[in-house]
Amino acid sequence: MLALAPAASAQRARAPWLLDGTDWKAMAEAEKMAFLRGVIAGARLETAGAAAPPLRFTPNVYKARLEDFYFYADRRPTPIVEALRRIERELVEPTAPPR
Repeated sequence: MLALAPAASAQRARAPWLLDGTDWKAMAEAEKMAFLRGVIAGARLETAGAAAPPLRFTPNVYKARLEDFYFYADRRPTPIVEALRRIERELVEPTAPPR
């Protein structure tokens, strides 16, 4: 007899701003894209009329960057929202290339 893991619906839901890299790694590809579309849309609505939207790039850009960011296990406790802020800052204000 096989022991089955508890169904996803039985697990306690967490607020989106509390999700971290462990949650990100557990999401399916479609869930990641849906999550990012929602975060980007919400951020743009929240700051409507601002000179520059808070998340300027497409979900695919952030997804690729988050995959790289959470590749390192020591970064997984970082909330996704904070990781997105860091990624946005890196994309908008790149540092000079090393010499």
